[in-house]
Amino acid sequence: PELPSPTAPEEPLQQTEVERTLRELVAEKTGYTFEMVDPTLDIQNELGIDSLKQVEIASEAWRRYPSLPRDEIYRFAQARTVRDLSAILIEVAAASADVLAAPDTHAGEPAAPLPVGRACWTLEPLPEADALADAYGPHPAALLLDDRSALADALADALSARGWDVRRLALPGTGAPGDGHCELADWTEDTLREQLAKATASAQGLGLCVLPVVRGRSADTDAAIARLSHAVLVAKHVVPALKQTAAAGHRAAFMAVTQLDGALGLAGSDGLGHEALFGGLGGLIKALAVEEPSLYSRVLDCAPHLQPKEVAARFLAEMTDAAALTEIGWDGEVRRTPTLATGPSDLLPLGAASHGVAADDLLVVTGGARGITAWCLEALAAQQPCGLLLLGRTRLEELPEDPEAREPFDAEAGNLDQQREMHATIAALRAAGADVTYLAADVGDAEAVRAALAPYAGRVTGVLHGAGVLADQPLAEKKPQDIARVVGTKLAGLANVLAALEPENLRHLVVFTSVSGIYGNGRQTDYAMANEALNRFACAWKKEHPSTRVAAMAWGPWRGGMASGRAQELFTQLGVPLLSREEGCAHFVQQMAPARGDDMVTVIGPLASLFRPAAPPRQMEVVRDLAGLAAEPVLRDHSIDGRPVLPMTAAIGWGINLVERAHADKPVTRIRDFCVRKGLVLDGSEPPRARVSMRGGDSRTDGVSVAVHDDGPSRLLRYEGAFAMTADGDAPPRMRLPEGLEHLEHLGAEDHAHHPAYADGFLFHGPLLRGLGRVLSEDDTRLVVAARLQDPSLARGAYSGALYSPASADLLLQAAALLGRRLCGHRCLPVSVEQVDLFDSLPDGEPFVIVVEFVAQDPLELTCTVSACTPRGDVLQRWKGLKGIVAVPELATRAAWPAPVPPSVPAPADL
Repeated sequence: PELPSPTAPEEPLQQTEVERTLRELVAEKTGYTFEMVDPTLDIQNELGIDSLKQVEIASEAWRRYPSLPRDEIYRFAQARTVRDLSAILIEVAAASADVLAAPDTHAGEPAAPLPVGRACWTLEPLPEADALADAYGPHPAALLLDDRSALADALADALSARGWDVRRLALPGTGAPGDGHCELADWTEDTLREQLAKATASAQGLGLCVLPVVRGRSADTDAAIARLSHAVLVAKHVVPALKQTAAAGHRAAFMAVTQLDGALGLAGSDGLGHEALFGGLGGLIKALAVEEPSLYSRVLDCAPHLQPKEVAARFLAEMTDAAALTEIGWDGEVRRTPTLATGPSDLLPLGAASHGVAADDLLVVTGGARGITAWCLEALAAQQPCGLLLLGRTRLEELPEDPEAREPFDAEAGNLDQQREMHATIAALRAAGADVTYLAADVGDAEAVRAALAPYAGRVTGVLHGAGVLADQPLAEKKPQDIARVVGTKLAGLANVLAALEPENLRHLVVFTSVSGIYGNGRQTDYAMANEALNRFACAWKKEHPSTRVAAMAWGPWRGGMASGRAQELFTQLGVPLLSREEGCAHFVQQMAPARGDDMVTVIGPLASLFRPAAPPRQMEVVRDLAGLAAEPVLRDHSIDGRPVLPMTAAIGWGINLVERAHADKPVTRIRDFCVRKGLVLDGSEPPRARVSMRGGDSRTDGVSVAVHDDGPSRLLRYEGAFAMTADGDAPPRMRLPEGLEHLEHLGAEDHAHHPAYADGFLFHGPLLRGLGRVLSEDDTRLVVAARLQDPSLARGAYSGALYSPASADLLLQAAALLGRRLCGHRCLPVSVEQVDLFDSLPDGEPFVIVVEFVAQDPLELTCTVSACTPRGDVLQRWKGLKGIVAVPELATRAAWPAPVPPSVPAPADL
């Protein structure tokens, strides 16, 4: 089935026209004349445009060509010349099926803002991975960063058994690399560059780079930081080869495998703080996915009790997953991925630490004399003054008496404006009643920190780690010294402070991190990694010290915060909200209150990522394993003569699920021309796997045609339909219902009596699917029935969507069957539907109303429209043109439905 074609598009522009527009844009942004902006000159080296200005130019290009996805901005920023940029713009437009028409020279409005607020970072369960068929090239090569662990051996063996050419590069200090393998003598970039070239020599295209990390390989925090920093350099040097493979049309992957706790370090890594830091690899992976969207980037964290061969088998499943996810945790039974929730989760460490800051607390605060940390302290002191030790690398100097003076200070004292800001912060804190002492020490210098804190160590009751530095550059331009500074300030800085104190005395540990780590961000691979490492360290500290109040606050950008003014303007253009000082400080004070004591990792700022995963291929095939499906409780309650049958609603949910997982952005809101070609009976005769073909439509409708076949020589077609990810934009319709139904909203579950069709056997559904209640009105043209169902899960959501549950939706088909019985005296087998509109999710455990409306009937078919709506008439879901065939035995094999049972004859008890 096909979605309707849009109207004829405009003619696309030629590259020369796009190139001219971009030359004008660069001239406008830089002050060069149009003639000076030669399209072949290097943007950075010959035109002198820095990387941030390049992102700004890319942002303006996006605004002038608004049909392009804004998440491609960092890709545009990688262009080396104006000619390259114009080619990328046209390539992206072609990949998304958009027409690059004449630019909108008046496009000055910023993008629609992302949602903003606060939410808790937690984990949600996932269904089993579906495999992208033929994901990698015919002769793939893999680079394994070898720490000489049993896990590294298991990964190499598993890949080799799948036909991979595995090249192993041994890390420093791990022993002999083995025959034919290369070894790094040290952690330097020069050595890495040299040995990478040797390790990948003669490989027929690099399809995978994998970094395994197991417990016990890093002796302490310094060793963990060294390996994390090295991982950024590894990414820097392997990405070009991976991109070549991706450009050839094959998947190219950068992956990491850890064994923290099976929950990506969010469950606490068993309290092992320096091991938890490797959770920062997730930040690197997410930032890489933003900066290099053509690559498949994923980190897999497995429970530490799992054997290496089990982890390797899981890795094979994850590397071919069709879904666009960057982080997966696996505890041996359940796959999970991070998500935002309104409240804390018991999957993260919890403890009896509901205390707030008290007057007798003495807090060490890094980075607390300036910037947002200082603002937050002032707001906290206004609520509850306490003792504060402000630790900063800038030496505090006496201010000159003349307020107009501009006397220079040395490098350790910074400039006069910095000094005045520091003095103003201290004065404001003292005016609020806080006892403030400023200590000059670089948090990266362990000895200096220990000496500065020694007189106070026994009295310190808390730490607020707000220090951080930026060194934003594209990955290809990252330098070891900048990576070390960014990562060291966040991670070594906190480790040095904690090492100088007495942990058993600490009542508070608060760390300031960034949404850059939560979502990933271009030009911030090192910063994203450091912040995610800090989030995971906080979880480990809480696991080890449950009585300590621990909070990791992942901040979005502040107006006047760390980001430069140009960067803040760019955020506004792209729709990224900036926190005002008042908003941010209010959130901070709320988070420090006892009521928020269980909030472990909290996002404050944008509640969604600016960047979507790269669009999947226009045509793809996905293989789903059907093993164990027959044992699902929902399907046991949808059994015919003891044989589980996949409901039509689950078949539709299958398509919804695959489309949403592949695109990972918008929910499916419309399904068209869905047909059951051959129902799936799970009695042992079903195929072990199904192969689903997905063919993308025009991006103006975001339509995807889906067909489900048996995975085998027969390629038997089971189901097909077309799925759209955009709505019309109209408000959901309202229905005319019988009067007086508003009281249904207030009825409890005990007031919901099941429809008698379950008891008499006409509706064969088991308890999990029994949700129809009393009939509210009925005639030959319309049936209105009450409904309520505690929604059960099917295969951990593998047949569900953002707005869709197959179990709840099955109630609409059951209601249609009731109208069919009234009109023809038999069951009507649902075999197709013209259109399904999903306006909102059906209520879980709450009452709603189903309306079945007669459309047409002949001796063999009944067509109707079925709507689910609130008791007030707001439509939640509507099935138009639902066609059922009168249940004669000859048709039962098509729809996998039981032979008709006369209403007067009781059905077998197990139905």
